[in-house]
Amino acid sequence: MNFNGIWNAYSFEVIEERMFEFLINHKYLSSEVWSLLDNNFNWTNNEIKLYDKYHTDKVEEFFKNLRNSNNLKYDYLGSLNSDFADKYLYLRENGRELLYETGYKKDYYEIQKSLFSAYDIFKKDPELLRLIGTLYHDTGNFNKALEYLEQAFAINEYDLESALFIGGILGADGRFSEALPYLKLYLSFNKNQELALNNIGYCYYYTNNFMMAREIFKKYIEICGNNKRIAKCLKNIELKLEGKNVKIIRFKKYKPRKKKIAPKKIKKPVTKESVRKAKFIYTIILILLVSVVFALSFVFGNRNIKKDNTTKINNTTQSSNKESYKIFNDVKSAKEFKDLDFRTNVEVYLKNVKPIKYYKISESLDNKVIFSENQINEKKLWNKVESQLYLGEFDGVVIPFEDKNCSNKTIDKNGGYKVKGSKTWFDAEQSRQIHTKYSSFYDSKNSFVVGEYIDTSQIEINKAIRGAKLIKIRGNYEIKVLETAQDFKDTMYSGTQSVHLTNIIPLDLYFVKYDKNKSYGYFNKKEMDEKKLWDETYTQAYSGTVGELNIMFLDLNFSRNLIKSGGYTVEGFIYGIYDEFRSVKTEDGQNVDKVNLYCTYIDNTR
Repeated sequence: MNFNGIWNAYSFEVIEERMFEFLINHKYLSSEVWSLLDNNFNWTNNEIKLYDKYHTDKVEEFFKNLRNSNNLKYDYLGSLNSDFADKYLYLRENGRELLYETGYKKDYYEIQKSLFSAYDIFKKDPELLRLIGTLYHDTGNFNKALEYLEQAFAINEYDLESALFIGGILGADGRFSEALPYLKLYLSFNKNQELALNNIGYCYYYTNNFMMAREIFKKYIEICGNNKRIAKCLKNIELKLEGKNVKIIRFKKYKPRKKKIAPKKIKKPVTKESVRKAKFIYTIILILLVSVVFALSFVFGNRNIKKDNTTKINNTTQSSNKESYKIFNDVKSAKEFKDLDFRTNVEVYLKNVKPIKYYKISESLDNKVIFSENQINEKKLWNKVESQLYLGEFDGVVIPFEDKNCSNKTIDKNGGYKVKGSKTWFDAEQSRQIHTKYSSFYDSKNSFVVGEYIDTSQIEINKAIRGAKLIKIRGNYEIKVLETAQDFKDTMYSGTQSVHLTNIIPLDLYFVKYDKNKSYGYFNKKEMDEKKLWDETYTQAYSGTVGELNIMFLDLNFSRNLIKSGGYTVEGFIYGIYDEFRSVKTEDGQNVDKVNLYCTYIDNTR
């Protein structure tokens, strides 16, 4: 990857295409590999290029794999028979995905089936052994969990996740001296991890190392806030260190509740006889209910007249409140959050909220508003800092957010905070840096959202409200109708959008698809002549204005006789534009030679 000789224009395109196809067919590569390749080919910042070149479904799958790449390693698979490698990796990854799924009841039988099918192929992979150990841990079988986790740790003595599990299981069983080395190892790399601090604090306490227990417990409270049980231990420790004759707080072994690992019951098939019986029973119940309701309405009819008037008033109030409440989407799951468009207002309760050393500034700099503390110092931006960023946990994902009102005083006693703001984009690379720097604050099962955060500023909330009002229903689909230049600047909607453009100008730029749509290119008229591309499928680019913006558009349905009074309404998807096309020559014979274009364009060629 670092050999400059391969990165000429032609070889780069060939290598990139082959690498893209390889990754589509080998999605189970580690996150390190995905990140390395993304840095070299810059896919995250050039999505439009891939959408132009490949089918939409394929590109969406590609970016899903990129953003959710796994953290499993491949270091110990050297002796795995290559003939079974793909099957093994599929089974291992499938088991991992099912194990770490959030939002609904897990199918432990399918997880066990997948992981042990992989285990039958190869038994010396610490990553797989840890997954099996995690399965048994989550289902309450600590003895079996310990067996597989210790096997994983024996192969890889720096398997920190296994070390944390082992330390926790041994500590829960009262084997504090045995647990200490594992927890010490984990904390040597993740010094602020809450669970590890909690567990090692009790190990020190119950092995009579009161000085260390006090130090750890105080650190835990400093990071996580007050904890009644730990506060009680600290009080006991102070009395012990003062020489008072007090008993150690009694330890009670933790006995997890075991979950049964069994296939889901198959529902009995619906037969004609069962339907007939159900209908008969339903009819009898309905007749009885109607009779009871009729009798009650006759007896209490006069009393209900007054009650009905009250009900109507209450219902009116509730309806009014519901309309104002719709400003924010009450998000119930991580999947629901991820599926929402940018610039959508959300309301979500985040747990385990932590401040981080990243800040939002009041105006964009280099197309960014989020900067680290070091960047703020280097660029001398403290006078522009608007708010600090926080992290919060929700349904297995960690979400960044900014909120002026969030502080130690407003975060509740459980470490939670309700955020109401707009889901907004920010730089993917910064997002990854936050993940790297603060991953130790959260359980390793949690994933960090990439390239998005919640902005609670009224400006962003208003943009989302305005955006929602612009979405119209047309037949069986939604379309966002952009009315002004500011609407076009602010939109982050992923669906079909429309905008009315005036001053339509043909550009000396043609988008050409050839070789069964697998290849594409942008060419001017001279290049079209030289390459003899006029027989291929092509679309000419045009420019139109909305407000002060010059917008490029590609539209299969457009022809110049459709222009009415100098205007035309374009419908399509909005994408980022390459820097080389920000200033484009016009077709011969126009009043202007060049047009300076806005950074996004609207496309109706797909």
